[in-house]
Amino acid sequence: YLQTSDNLVLNTDELGEETFVVLNHEAPPFDDIRVREALVRATNRDQYMSIVNQGTRIAADSWFHPDLDWHNPDIKQPVGDSAGAAAFVESYCADVPDGCEGGKIKIQFGHSAPSAANELAATALIDGGWNEHFAVERVEIRQQEFITNVALGTYQSALYRLFGAPDPDLDRIWIDCATISAISLNFGRHCNPEIQALVEQQRGSTDRAERIGLWQEIAQLTADDYAYLYLSQTNWTIANTDAV
Repeated sequence: YLQTSDNLVLNTDELGEETFVVLNHEAPPFDDIRVREALVRATNRDQYMSIVNQGTRIAADSWFHPDLDWHNPDIKQPVGDSAGAAAFVESYCADVPDGCEGGKIKIQFGHSAPSAANELAATALIDGGWNEHFAVERVEIRQQEFITNVALGTYQSALYRLFGAPDPDLDRIWIDCATISAISLNFGRHCNPEIQALVEQQRGSTDRAERIGLWQEIAQLTADDYAYLYLSQTNWTIANTDAV
């Protein structure tokens, strides 16, 4: 409606945060990289983008919009690879049979509710590839409780959006190992010492080109760990009449 209205002026920021699935690295089953990679490969992101975003957003493979200097163009998530997902599921279920049911990995996937948009997104993800390899328990809870559960780590996977600071150093709090605690600001509880060292290195640099290279390397290592399942760039729009 906003885009087709004749009497509205739109101010849209497309360069900010990402929409993604955050995964709890401290709790089964996503403490196992095979499960994280299987989820990424099982995702039909094209279908998700078509159903949920309907041409209003672009897909995301990592942090940073492609128009930003920090963006690493070499990172491509291996989404839409059902056969690849099956191999990781089979390997995991052979080692952790109690974590599986009917040859599928048992997972919980949460989102805040009530929200028609979140319900549509969850359905698109689950029916668009996850159901083939995962026995998904869908958890829908109100926003306040949802955020509390993510901060406390009492979740497995969840639909989320975050990041988007003008300078990524301002977002380091969300990925810093030091912010992992009983109540964690590092919501995925993902701690890679190599990434942490690069985060500290960029903090000590005043050379923008060096910092860009370091953040691109951080993004690559994060992708290698399958720390998150990235879905799309998030658009923020302020609409006003031409009288404003």
